[in-house]
Amino acid sequence: TCDALQSSGPCRVITTIGKGPAAWVAFSPGGEFLSYTCEPSVVVIIALKTMTIFQLESHTSLVGFTMFTSSYFVSGSPSEFAPHLITASNEEGVACVWEMENFAYKKPKYTFKQTGAARRPTKIHQLALDADEHLLVLAKSNGVFICDTYTGETFGKLPDSQAFDDCTCIAPNPVYREVFFFGNSCGFVAIADIKRNEILTEMKCAEDTGFLEATWSKDGRWIYACDSLGSVSTFCTFGPNDSLRKSSPDFFIGEIFE
Repeated sequence: TCDALQSSGPCRVITTIGKGPAAWVAFSPGGEFLSYTCEPSVVVIIALKTMTIFQLESHTSLVGFTMFTSSYFVSGSPSEFAPHLITASNEEGVACVWEMENFAYKKPKYTFKQTGAARRPTKIHQLALDADEHLLVLAKSNGVFICDTYTGETFGKLPDSQAFDDCTCIAPNPVYREVFFFGNSCGFVAIADIKRNEILTEMKCAEDTGFLEATWSKDGRWIYACDSLGSVSTFCTFGPNDSLRKSSPDFFIGEIFE
């Protein structure tokens, strides 16, 4: 931090394997590990104390997402605890859960690969974990699937919704871990209960509203979604089973922060 405040150079520079651009970067919750991905299908874990490098080999195309869980799990011996690592390749349509063994991530513990017709790969558009980091929601080209990262099972698929087509953002509710918000590039939004495999409500916003990112308020009632036009839409919910209502017109980011 002091380097940044003094406008001096970084204390350490890490060059990616192949010197290509990094696609995604993630730190473990305790800062012990750094994970990054780069082309063509490289996933690298770095133990920052020793700068030991582990290269994971499972994916066959660019890995566009990697993250460590904030929870720690017993791995290897009873005295060894480490977070799980989750990686996903959008084009390949595969998400993996990795468990540490002997202080290294070596092979996936679970692999989620829901295929389509004739067992063809299906692309991952978006993914998100629930608030407890237990259930993984995969919005794919052939539907939205619910996966259990503790057992490796795919135990549910949500009913079809227009908000799932080319899904661009998924936001887990921080209070009700079974409730998720979905938005896409065509202005459709939906709220679903992933435990009951049920769409609670859905609606269509303006034609040119392409949602990019969304988040819930801490009380789990309000949703704020930014779009490709540079505006933020505010939504309000009225209980788990009540309809979703757009509570106010679009706010421009500048107006909000000013």
